[in-house]
Amino acid sequence: MNPLLTVSVVTHNSEEVIGELLGSLRGSTLFPERVRVVVADNGSLDSTVERVRDLLPEAEVIRLPNRGYGFGHNELFRRYGRQSPYFLILNPDISFGPDLLETLTDFLLKHPDRCALMPRVLGPDGKDQELVKLLPTPADLFLRRFIPAPLRSLFSARERRYRMASFSRDLPLEVPHLSGCCLMVRSEAFERVGLFDERFFLYMEDIDLCRRLGEISPLLYLPWASVTHGFDRLSYRSLHGLLLHLSSAWKYFHKWGWRRDPLRDEANQRATDQDQRRLSTLL
Repeated sequence: MNPLLTVSVVTHNSEEVIGELLGSLRGSTLFPERVRVVVADNGSLDSTVERVRDLLPEAEVIRLPNRGYGFGHNELFRRYGRQSPYFLILNPDISFGPDLLETLTDFLLKHPDRCALMPRVLGPDGKDQELVKLLPTPADLFLRRFIPAPLRSLFSARERRYRMASFSRDLPLEVPHLSGCCLMVRSEAFERVGLFDERFFLYMEDIDLCRRLGEISPLLYLPWASVTHGFDRLSYRSLHGLLLHLSSAWKYFHKWGWRRDPLRDEANQRATDQDQRRLSTLL
């Protein structure tokens, strides 16, 4: 019998953080009968693979050359994902309660017109990581990444709009950009849009994917389900991470448009104009 859900995890030197995720998966109400866990290790030099095999021997583990986050998930989908109707994309530094997988799959079962969703994402301190955002312009990313903190107040209205700050995080929300740290997709839709664009090694691949998924149906943020995310922020900690982020940003805007991007503008306007309370009654 094929599983209801394939959980896809891509790792790279994740030995120190992956234990909580493996424990969360083992404790899920759907595990192991209805869930297959698959792990792609992108060239780890530590004992990540051994740790996965020790803590969750039911997981399928493959070793890959390190060709990026999206490549790893794509390879797992090609080998395993088509066998289940739902595909959950996870970072290795995620943890959650026993009901999460059941909550997410039940929602998609009951709403066949929806193709992707994301739960509330909390930090280790319990605070919302505010990963609900519009599709970015080059200026949005530049302001958030490079403008000194004392000057950011000059652009506060623009920044608040970008992160949809006027909307409640306690109600469902249609969002044009969901985070790839915990993204549930309908397998048929994921394949229809062509999976992740493997030109993105790290960063922006989730935004690019969500743009294409959003053409099938509006993407959803569900506040009544939550995960905890370690939030590594590599691009803030190292020059290598920053250069990866800049490279991905260049590829993204070269693909979709630096100044003129009508599809982005339309998607962002729809999200900005939505009636959040009406949406909550429909769901």
